[in-house]
Amino acid sequence: MRRNPMLGSIKAVMPNVKEPLTLAIETATRSGSIAPSRGTEILSSAEGNAAESHSIMGFSITRMTEHDLLEVVEIEELSGLSPWGWDAYHKELQSPEDVIMLIARVGGIDAKLNEGKGIAGFIIARIVSDEMHVNNVAVRTEFRRHGLAAQLLQTVLECGRCAGARMAFLEVRAGNKAAQELYHRCGFEAAGRRRRYYSNPIEDALLMSVSL
Repeated sequence: MRRNPMLGSIKAVMPNVKEPLTLAIETATRSGSIAPSRGTEILSSAEGNAAESHSIMGFSITRMTEHDLLEVVEIEELSGLSPWGWDAYHKELQSPEDVIMLIARVGGIDAKLNEGKGIAGFIIARIVSDEMHVNNVAVRTEFRRHGLAAQLLQTVLECGRCAGARMAFLEVRAGNKAAQELYHRCGFEAAGRRRRYYSNPIEDALLMSVSL
């Protein structure tokens, strides 16, 4: 697979790949607020219902904590992802040595748009040996079309690279063309197909990968 062309856009100076995952995550997320950008960012089966773009002053990407889980589960449910639920996310939090769990927190936003919600999106990935698997990524409907999902994905890929991962993988519904387009823009390429991988509804998954 080709090297991800979007890596390097993270402004922070990255640590040596042999440093712990915790340090890699802290360094990769140190760049602070994220300027909004344009682009399709629909990750669930409900993509066509995404709201019109809004003017957003910025986001910051940080590590997820137990206090974030209620909002994370809410975003998961609203996005139509295969459900994990609070218990599964909480269990993942207990493995900080090989799990990357990041949130995008809203900063400087109109209160009417934010409606009291502090988390705009999240991403979950796990590293096994020199491979990273991206499990879940989702963004609140009102914060899509600002490049936030791509930024979350780029950040988690950079975390993986700094922690020593050489390849990243993910699955996506075969019919979810918008998500596939996003992943292609972030350097992923189709690597296989998993028959009847998803349920509710049953659908094949495309396996996509990128070299880090």
